[in-house]
Amino acid sequence: TEIKATLKTAKDVVAGKGDIIAVVQPHRYSRVKDLFDDFCNCFADADKVIVTNIYEAGESPIEGITRDSLISGIKKTGHKEVYPLESESDLPDLVHKITSSGDIVVCLGAGSISLLANSLPKQLEELYVG
Repeated sequence: TEIKATLKTAKDVVAGKGDIIAVVQPHRYSRVKDLFDDFCNCFADADKVIVTNIYEAGESPIEGITRDSLISGIKKTGHKEVYPLESESDLPDLVHKITSSGDIVVCLGAGSISLLANSLPKQLEELYVG
């Protein structure tokens, strides 16, 4: 629900002048398992979705609940542009590659996503200027 509301607001703000890129760090294997269908369906207002590895928060992995299974589920809802984030250090290059002027990048989730979000503007500035 929170992801949907955030992306809807971002879509309203951009008002057709750019794309919405959602960077999501799923939180806890059990939560992704319990809300799997909700997670797969909540990205309708995002034009592109980047999915990080699941932030474990002390949990052990659950068989079949992975970043890649979530990506497959999101794609089954009709999303064509869903990207895995192989490493957190790859985020600036991936965002640089798939965005253009007017786009909005929205970072969602728990765990280290806040650190990624806070450092992303400076990293992108270096890529665009450099």
